Amino acid sequence: APPAPPAPPSYSSVAAGTASSSHLNRPSLPLPPPPPAPPKPTPAPTTAAASQWQWATGRSGPAVLPVKMSGGSVPQIQINLGTKVVQGPPVPVPPAPKEEVTMPLAVQDYVARAFATCRTDVERAEMKRLLKTRVEDARARDMLVRTNWATEPLPTFVSSSLAPPPPPPPPASAPSSSLTPLTLITAPEDTRKRKADDQPAQKKKNKGRKARMLEAAADEGAELSSVTVVGTCQTLEKDYLRLTSAPDPATVRPEDVLARALDHVKKVWRQKGNYKWTCDQLKSIRQDLTVQCIRNKLTIEVYETHARIALEKADRGEFNQCQSQLIGLYGDAIDGNVPEFTAYRMLYYVYTESASATNVLLSSLVDAPALARAPAVEHAVAVMHAHVTRNYHRFFTLYKSVPNMGSYVMDMYAGREREAALTAIIAAYRPTIALDFVASELAFDSLAECVKFVTDLGKTLTPDRRAIVCK
Repeated sequence: APPAPPAPPSYSSVAAGTASSSHLNRPSLPLPPPPPAPPKPTPAPTTAAASQWQWATGRSGPAVLPVKMSGGSVPQIQINLGTKVVQGPPVPVPPAPKEEVTMPLAVQDYVARAFATCRTDVERAEMKRLLKTRVEDARARDMLVRTNWATEPLPTFVSSSLAPPPPPPPPASAPSSSLTPLTLITAPEDTRKRKADDQPAQKKKNKGRKARMLEAAADEGAELSSVTVVGTCQTLEKDYLRLTSAPDPATVRPEDVLARALDHVKKVWRQKGNYKWTCDQLKSIRQDLTVQCIRNKLTIEVYETHARIALEKADRGEFNQCQSQLIGLYGDAIDGNVPEFTAYRMLYYVYTESASATNVLLSSLVDAPALARAPAVEHAVAVMHAHVTRNYHRFFTLYKSVPNMGSYVMDMYAGREREAALTAIIAAYRPTIALDFVASELAFDSLAECVKFVTDLGKTLTPDRRAIVCK
């Protein structure tokens, strides 16, 4: 009989290390494989369990159901708590505030002036369409603020095309028995009689309209070719009178007399300096030149003389009228002091701060290099650059060395620039700034003038009145 197999080592003997090596080194018999476990039934995935699979990452994660929002509907918020889905109460969503578009005041005034020209609802509707197109175009080109809406032409349209169609004529039929033949005959006669009675009044009205047109054209310097006359008056001095009828040749001075009249006015101005009389005489000379359609070197001399005198007396209205006429005369290639008055115009645009007019003028200098290199024009360009960059030191340095009569133009806005410069100086210095330095930087003629300017602005001076307290 085969020997009995040794007993397997106990847990205590193995733990104590006393088990026989024969038992430890004895190869173990292979064990039969365990029976396969029965398959577990797979439960149907719920909405929460299915949503645990993240299709974006390929990993399973917490179930988070998306929140759908469309329009102004109230969203339903679902919160996953384990395997249960709890539906919370609806949360109201406030509507997004509408963006308010505020138009600049200049655009609002432009729109008001445009609607003031409309007389019917049809015209107002068409004007609204045209204004909307123009304003949206300006906004798209970022020109809504930079456009000079005060001089922008208003939209125009043909009123007749907007008028409602006339009603169709009534069908031809026999006259009603209530209308007698006498009534049908006398009605047109009465109408013709009323028209004949209105003819003198209409002629008088047309005559007054023509006189007003002549007056406006003469004041603005337009060419009156239809009423051109050749003057015969030999008087040097003649008061200025607005035209109320066609000009009389006996009251209009010819060109040679106007040349002598201009020399006479210059002489009297240098002797007496009476601006009211001088301005009246120069306007009379301008009117005689206009009604005779004289546009030559004499015309330019008259307007340049009047512009200089008006500039000296700070009469901006007459100065601007003369400048407007000189632009047209220079455009006709008539010799004149083009650099001088171009510089005046550039300095005046600094006063009005008109960016559009400044850009147009600077663009025109690109095609006129000789004009751009003129000393007066170069000085005016430097002034414009100093003003735009807020370089007050450079600005008042140029103010001291302005050529011709440009200082009279810069005097129009010197006070405005001094106030802005003083504000910048006080903000930059502590605790005080000497009045001598301020007077020199702001180009004052004397220290007393600087003190008066500073105190009028309400600035505080030190007890010795030699410095400004910067605070």
